[in-house]
Amino acid sequence: MFHRLLLTISLSSVLLYADVQSDFEKGVNYSKKQQFTKAYKVWRPLAEQGYAAVQYNLGLMYIDGRGVPQDYSQAAKWFTKAAQQGYPNAQYNLGVMYHNGKGLPQNYNLANKWLT
Repeated sequence: MFHRLLLTISLSSVLLYADVQSDFEKGVNYSKKQQFTKAYKVWRPLAEQGYAAVQYNLGLMYIDGRGVPQDYSQAAKWFTKAAQQGYPNAQYNLGVMYHNGKGLPQNYNLANKWLT
């Protein structure tokens, strides 16, 4: 019984990961086609579920105003979520935002933290 339960849990995890990967790639394809609003609609639920790579991409969308209004505070929010999970590109962007005071209060100590 336990082995069957463990197998069921393992298979569910693989299927869940496959769905997430599929949706992530769907968003990438929309982005490559410059269909940023569609990418956002696919990625937003994944970002809310805590997927760092997707959170990072939403941050980029908000920085550039692609598919969403340009909003540095929202970009900082998504970069922070990804950075706290150890996503290096988000950590770097968050450090730069703290250094420049864009979307966040300028704070050289926090900039240094995220940049290093």
